[in-house]
Amino acid sequence: MNLDWKSATKRINKSSFYREQFRLVFGDIEIDSVLIAKAIAQFERTLISCNSKFDRVLRKEDKLTPEEFRGYEIMNDQSMADCLHCHSTDANALGTSLKFSNNGLDEINDELLFTDFGFGTTTGNKSDYGKFKIPSLRNIALTAPYMHDGRFKTLREVIDFLQQWFAFQSNH
Repeated sequence: MNLDWKSATKRINKSSFYREQFRLVFGDIEIDSVLIAKAIAQFERTLISCNSKFDRVLRKEDKLTPEEFRGYEIMNDQSMADCLHCHSTDANALGTSLKFSNNGLDEINDELLFTDFGFGTTTGNKSDYGKFKIPSLRNIALTAPYMHDGRFKTLREVIDFLQQWFAFQSNH
């Protein structure tokens, strides 16, 4: 939601719809960040994806369209956007290394200027500032907006950014 927990809790508590949904599921209990996290976790556990087109392609039961194959090429060509640094396109079911990474979303010359310290908030290590969990690529076309703060509305915007960032990194 790109909010701090206090703001998220306040927003959910203001909504009669969400208050009623929480009451139905959890009973008459105070809605706080812990309860919200539990609700989100339960929701995420219901997202099941085991027979995507990519799964069928890996099992040789389907083929990629020319446009899909072009996307596959972009993903796998390390001179284009360096996607494989964080995501896999082989038989890895999730398409993620499950690590944290800084993909250059914000150009920072002084580590104290990050608007979101990311994983560094948890570890306290300056080297983790601006790093975020690398997401799964499962159902990626259905999960807009993209990046930890939702700054990109389309996958095209993500690819364009990553290609520009990779080109910049390669030249410096």
